[in-house]
Amino acid sequence: MARKRYGKDDILRLIREVEVHCKSGMEVVSACRSAGVSDKTYDGWRRKYGGMNRAGLAEMKTLEKEKKRLKKSVADLELDKLILKKIATILSRKPERIGSAQCHHSCPSKARRFRAAGVLRYRHCAFDHALSWRAP
Repeated sequence: MARKRYGKDDILRLIREVEVHCKSGMEVVSACRSAGVSDKTYDGWRRKYGGMNRAGLAEMKTLEKEKKRLKKSVADLELDKLILKKIATILSRKPERIGSAQCHHSCPSKARRFRAAGVLRYRHCAFDHALSWRAP
């Protein structure tokens, strides 16, 4: 038998319905049965949503959306951090290990421009290599 999924509004309605039955003298188990849910489910819902009204439910929904957005933002920042670490390791290598000679033969104007600016000869090529780096 398939399980029924209740929305948060339905859950609040069912909690109130069970509470009304209990106040009228019914036992919790029979009140839950008349509402169509098990007493275990009702206890879980009461712990999570107990004492909450519609305004509280709306606030909870907005907080959940904000949490989801912030988690995605943190994941993006972690990815950026890993990429920058990889670029830093590539840029810190010695020129002979990254093959700067062949790079400067293919782009002599860049090499002259960087030497004139006082930048180490292999730095721009290492950066180009870092940007074109692919994971093995």
